[in-house]
Amino acid sequence: MIELQGDRLREIIWSPGEKMKVLIGKFHRSYTPMVVDKESGKMQFLIHLHGNGQGANWARNLKIGVEVRLTDPKPSLKLPPKESEVIFFGDETTFGAACAVQSFCRNSKQLFEVASIEEGKKVLLHRALSEAQLVIKEDGDAHLEKIGKQILTMVANCRNPQVILMGKKESVSQVQKLLLTQDFPSENCRTKSHWTSKQERKVQE
Repeated sequence: MIELQGDRLREIIWSPGEKMKVLIGKFHRSYTPMVVDKESGKMQFLIHLHGNGQGANWARNLKIGVEVRLTDPKPSLKLPPKESEVIFFGDETTFGAACAVQSFCRNSKQLFEVASIEEGKKVLLHRALSEAQLVIKEDGDAHLEKIGKQILTMVANCRNPQVILMGKKESVSQVQKLLLTQDFPSENCRTKSHWTSKQERKVQE
């Protein structure tokens, strides 16, 4: 977790689900804050340190007291009404976004695909997401059918369920397709892709 503090953060207008861009070298990387506290001028990001990508290396090597340049908040994910029953699906890169959604839609549940259930639980334990369901990733994305069925089971117990799908593009697309083939209303399904399997292979290389 990265916490930033500054007088400028007392002035920004941010809503849960909105992203902010961080200047890293000559490029900007987008992140979704977990929380922005205008009174204290503090902001928190939860960043997944995967591989040796530019964002992961920046977060891994960041030192206390270093100045960080941010853009103003920009719309990224339009959240459903505050009283909605929300099912959130994502991966390790969306833990921070899930926290932001949880802070706005209190009646929400989470389901994540992860590389390690043990490591995932450690991260989520103290972040109001300790009851999230974690499913281990399988070769060929075989686990996604299981996740789709689990989401359908979860929404069956809701009066007007809203589903948010975030994370890897291929996972988001496949789970969305599974839901729609079972007649889940498309207008109740919000999606946001953060990365693709091509980017993952590039990082691993």
